[in-house]
Amino acid sequence: MQNADHALLRQLSENSQRYRDPLAAVDWARLDADSFWLPEPTLSLHGLAAYEDLALDVRRRLSQYEFINVMHAGLWLERVFMQRLSRRLSARLPRAEYQYFLHEMREEAGHSLMFLRAMESAGLAVPPDAWQPPRVADWLARRAPAGGVLFWAATVVAEDVPDKFNRHLRAIDGVNPAVRDICTLHCIDEARHIAAARAQLEAALSSLPRPLLAL
Repeated sequence: MQNADHALLRQLSENSQRYRDPLAAVDWARLDADSFWLPEPTLSLHGLAAYEDLALDVRRRLSQYEFINVMHAGLWLERVFMQRLSRRLSARLPRAEYQYFLHEMREEAGHSLMFLRAMESAGLAVPPDAWQPPRVADWLARRAPAGGVLFWAATVVAEDVPDKFNRHLRAIDGVNPAVRDICTLHCIDEARHIAAARAQLEAALSSLPRPLLAL
């Protein structure tokens, strides 16, 4: 298999050296129960007659539960990715890739701790099995050969979609300050992660037989 662009990975590693602990960077006191944690237009029921009938405090609580749901999804994605990525670490891996993967795992671990802190700060009663990952996506994330085309294609999608969601939230006025902090910190790191994942995908694609690339 072809190696990813090592110059790019070295640059991303250099940028990652200015690591900032997200737990210390978020103003957790602002994640209070009296505010919307997700803007109303982003809520699942918004635009339906049933939503218009809900009291204001119920709408706020719905926004908080849906935000926690987003945190659960993020925690699952980070967990699976770190599990798979850690298995690729070996002495045979080129230094540029090995070093960058360590930086990325540190950042993903920070995201996971940030998501857990948000869930704990909410103080909402959520059953342990209330959120389950999509079966097909979970199977693909765990079974696709690490380092292959399918794995990195899924990684690009799994990082790009939350990144676009975070950027969308940051562009909306009135977003809870703590939620905005979480989105901002996630976006800064994900910009590097997406660039690296795309480079890995391009390298994996270049190693495929030409007949497959023509499909």
